[in-house]
Amino acid sequence: MKTIHKITHVLVALAALLCMTGMAVSCSDDYDGYHTSTEIGALTPTLTAKTVSSLSFRWLLLHQTAATAYEWRLTDTEGGIVQQGTTETNTVTVDNLPDGTEFCFYVKAVPAAGSRFTSALEGSVKAATVKDLSWQVKGTYYRDCENAIGFYNTYERTMTFTAATGVYTISNFYDTGTDLEFKLDGNIICPKGTNGTFASASQGYWMVPLGNTEAGLETYIGSGYCEFSGNEDAGYVFFYYFYYPNAADNATYYWAYDWFEWGV
Repeated sequence: MKTIHKITHVLVALAALLCMTGMAVSCSDDYDGYHTSTEIGALTPTLTAKTVSSLSFRWLLLHQTAATAYEWRLTDTEGGIVQQGTTETNTVTVDNLPDGTEFCFYVKAVPAAGSRFTSALEGSVKAATVKDLSWQVKGTYYRDCENAIGFYNTYERTMTFTAATGVYTISNFYDTGTDLEFKLDGNIICPKGTNGTFASASQGYWMVPLGNTEAGLETYIGSGYCEFSGNEDAGYVFFYYFYYPNAADNATYYWAYDWFEWGV
């Protein structure tokens, strides 16, 4: 028992000594990580999100009696300032950055007016934006192939792959001013429908938008009926569909398939 009391007295005395010297103990209700009695210790920022063009960071929010703002800056690997600013919160998102690029993020607290702190150390972390793997190709679009009427139309069109969303877009695909958007499930294309959602790989019949027109275009989603093959160098896309000159009249239609190819 005497030994326990002695240890307790030693710990109390040690805590008191540390408080007097300003070292990292809980000497007040505001923050227990101060570097000295007049200097706020370095914060530790962490990367919370990244895209092809932005980086988001978070750090410890200090008690308002110690700091009411935070100065931050983002530099390139050579130390050149890319962006900088001041915030009253403990988060920041830096936008309009180049993809696949490494940066250094720095942040430090701004001592609150009237507090005992006159300076603050700076914390930092390295982070890089996501490499943008998007691509765009120009190719030939064949419309209405082998339909009941027996004709087809040929157009020069552009297809864009947006890596961040996984969406492929063929511009003005049916010559009505509307783009065809689709995702992939394996090699099956899953178009965006008139309801604003993307089809599943086993969807079956699926209406896609044709713009400001009375006509309707109903694709059939399934293996062998809609397919994607290729990459940014070369490839093709095709899909079968029913075309309704008047979408309100589902008894009048013809069937066909469209084909888009590039790099061949």
